[in-house]
Amino acid sequence: MSLDYVEVMNNLHQVEFSETNKNLVDDYFHDTVKSSFITDHEVFYPKGIFTEKGLECFYFFTKTKIAKVSFSKTINTQIWQHSRILSYELRLTDRHALQLEIFLEDGQTLLFDNQKDTNHYRENTLKKKIEEIYKLLEQKQ
Repeated sequence: MSLDYVEVMNNLHQVEFSETNKNLVDDYFHDTVKSSFITDHEVFYPKGIFTEKGLECFYFFTKTKIAKVSFSKTINTQIWQHSRILSYELRLTDRHALQLEIFLEDGQTLLFDNQKDTNHYRENTLKKKIEEIYKLLEQKQ
């Protein structure tokens, strides 16, 4: 599985959620399919996919904003404009491990870690997604 949005949604039956009911996820994405962050995203990042804890959230990166859809007992959506990013830091801790930390104006920090955000078999796919996110952020500077 390439972990792009369409493929993940088509194979949702393979994804484990810690607290969220899959029917609720289906309903949410069916109802919000016209949301601009879904239709216009450049990079899709499924944080926690195929981990023991289960899927935590989806991130959608567009040319102008970051959208986070969190899964718990409810599904919550947060959106930040790129103009709200204070800074970001890319760390290569070894040749297989890449982290990106985004510091937001509201004090929140978004952390992407290819080795912690998925299983061993898919960490290279998330490493490439982190590189894509970094390139997208660099285009805005």
